[in-house]
Amino acid sequence: MDGNLVGISMGRIKDIPKTDQPREKALFYGINSLSNAELLALLVSSGTKNHSALEVSYEMLSHFNGLDGIVNASINELTKINGINKIKALKLKASFILYERAKEETHIGNFSLKGREEIALYFHDKLYKQVQEKAFVVIVDGKNNVKSIKEIFKGSTHKMTISPKLIIREVIEKGIRFFLIHNHPSNICEPSNEDMITTSQIEMMSYTFGLQLVDHLIITKDNYYSISDNKRFEYKNKSKI
Repeated sequence: MDGNLVGISMGRIKDIPKTDQPREKALFYGINSLSNAELLALLVSSGTKNHSALEVSYEMLSHFNGLDGIVNASINELTKINGINKIKALKLKASFILYERAKEETHIGNFSLKGREEIALYFHDKLYKQVQEKAFVVIVDGKNNVKSIKEIFKGSTHKMTISPKLIIREVIEKGIRFFLIHNHPSNICEPSNEDMITTSQIEMMSYTFGLQLVDHLIITKDNYYSISDNKRFEYKNKSKI
């Protein structure tokens, strides 16, 4: 639960002094003065007949064990909280996704991929807690400066269908050289037969269109696999485990 809530009794927002209510507090003291629950309350906007938006936010933080749990919760999981309908769940998910995209846009152009290890570490920090398979295309120039990072597919815990045609279409619009990245939430690093077949199809289509698949990396919590080198590698400078 939000550390700022310790010792605070929960009540309806209308019973809180005006200057201490989330919206007014943000306007008067600045939005950084708000606790996690108060920030969530701004997004939730309204509560239920018996519980304020702030109380609903407390409940979310408690139920999902903090912000990280809320960010990774699905829309259906969010709607299990009393006071969170599908529209509010969509608003919450949209705000989280916008933040992630903003971080990616800030990052793009500000770094070069200095080999396989760096790109693997970058995606390890993005994906090691994910419970769904996700795939990304990373387009680079001749010096491995990142031109584009885009999530292109999302699957289940154990399976994801990747369309080579959609990948080629994405690359053609933005560059020539690219990495394909996807995670295995199962923590099994080795590629499946489907992974190998998909990689071969992408390589053949890339050749046809004058593109270059630099590597296909499979990311897990403990290590990563380079299909180009047909080898598993350990992370050398992991920042999060």
